[in-house]
Amino acid sequence: MKSAIYARVSTSKQEVEQTVESQIECLRKYVENEGLELDEKHVYVDEGYSGAKLERPGLDTLRDSAAAGEFQEVIIYSPDRLARRYAYQVIVIEELNKCGCEVIFLQRPISDDPEEKLLLQMQGIIAEYERAKIIERTRRGRLYNARQGHFLMWSIPPYGYRYQIVSGGQPGRAIIHEEEAELVKNIFHWCTEEGLSTYKIVERLNRMGIRPRKGGKGWAPSSIRAILTNETYIGKAYYNREFCVKPKKPQNRMAYRKYENTTKKLRPKSEWIEIEVPAIIEEDTFRRAGEQLKKNMWWSSRNNTKHKYLLRGLVRCGECGYKMFGAYKGKYAYYTCLQGRNLIQTHREKRCASKSVRQDRLDEIVWQKVIELLEKPELIIEQFKRQKDFAFSGGTQKQCQKLEQQIQRSDKQIQRLIDAYQTEIITLKELETRKSGLEQKISQLQEQIRNIKTVEKNEIDYKKIFDNIETFCEAVKRGIENASFEDKRKITELLVEEIIVTNGKVEIIHIIPVEKKGNLQLHGSEGVALGNL
Repeated sequence: MKSAIYARVSTSKQEVEQTVESQIECLRKYVENEGLELDEKHVYVDEGYSGAKLERPGLDTLRDSAAAGEFQEVIIYSPDRLARRYAYQVIVIEELNKCGCEVIFLQRPISDDPEEKLLLQMQGIIAEYERAKIIERTRRGRLYNARQGHFLMWSIPPYGYRYQIVSGGQPGRAIIHEEEAELVKNIFHWCTEEGLSTYKIVERLNRMGIRPRKGGKGWAPSSIRAILTNETYIGKAYYNREFCVKPKKPQNRMAYRKYENTTKKLRPKSEWIEIEVPAIIEEDTFRRAGEQLKKNMWWSSRNNTKHKYLLRGLVRCGECGYKMFGAYKGKYAYYTCLQGRNLIQTHREKRCASKSVRQDRLDEIVWQKVIELLEKPELIIEQFKRQKDFAFSGGTQKQCQKLEQQIQRSDKQIQRLIDAYQTEIITLKELETRKSGLEQKISQLQEQIRNIKTVEKNEIDYKKIFDNIETFCEAVKRGIENASFEDKRKITELLVEEIIVTNGKVEIIHIIPVEKKGNLQLHGSEGVALGNL
């Protein structure tokens, strides 16, 4: 009689401990002792697959082969290896029996005796209960250890780290891999000091012949971005930060899915558990890398490639405060407030009523103002003097106090949102969306405070600053006549911080760099009437 054997383990740990091999060995001995015929193609194995679901490649192939009549017996070590749920066991057994195939369990033989069937049912129910109990105990145990400050092993440690198991009953800990950590520092340096994009960093790594940990096809921009946005590198690792759900729109609905919950979502930040790990970079470097990534995103050539936008990422709507995006309509390109018109995303009651502005005309107005600034450095010096007097008169302190009050109000709004979620007034999705916007606002306010305090605290050689401004303007003016579009973009980005468009008027807020490594920023503004744009 032709036979088949089936074995399954559900975790990678069981795979390492070779429990699949031990199951197969027992099954082979049974086949040999009973004098059954076993073809190697009828050895079906599912490694790393949960018994709580029937969609398994090995089991699916076995069922198809049984339907084709390729064997008459299936030998399995125990019922829970077939499925953890009794209902699933019954489904598969009945299906195989209809195909003329008998199912034999070595640990619990099946017979037509009602007592044997009852025992099989009880085993299935107990197996399902044990699985649920193990999952819950594991979850609670991990949460408890995390709250005690014990480091929990990463499934895959971030680049630059390794997991070290400490003997003597002590928990494991994260350690720095010196060679990889040095490369992490270089990646942050290239981003913050040289302003390289993730694509440019990948190109440099490939030219240098540096391969990622697992080799493969080499580095990818997504891998570099993951490094630059990972707080682990400043010594903050989080447990209970994410949870997995079923994807709403899977790429291929017909494809077999080993795991159902494959889409990650962030939990509310109040549920995160912070665990200290060795830091590789400083917090200020991490912050500046985040700012540079935002700049790179806005200035990326991939952002609306149908038309060249000199002011991409710099134009803000004065009506609602959101960024204005480039959009091509008919014959002309425009800067349009798209976010302000999205009521779902912004939680606004009314759409932003601001009008789109012609890209070519706004670009020309701003560029002429940039040239005017470069041709008249005395205007910039006068603006700096006014700002210096404002700082010494205590204006910066009042400004910081106002910003601190806005931060406190935003913190209270976040707490109210959390309270509303806990009392089930709002959903988790609503909490995450609204909370994310408030946290972004707080981050921007904190950045403004840092910039103001930097200007106030630094001891400045004003004569040297004035000389630097004149030298900078003269150097740029010499090449401005033959400047390419990319050169104009770089100059505009260097001088202009933001452009606010409100009711037919434009306000140009400019920044003048004084020292290459300094933190000083000069803020000035120019008001211009747009007219009929």
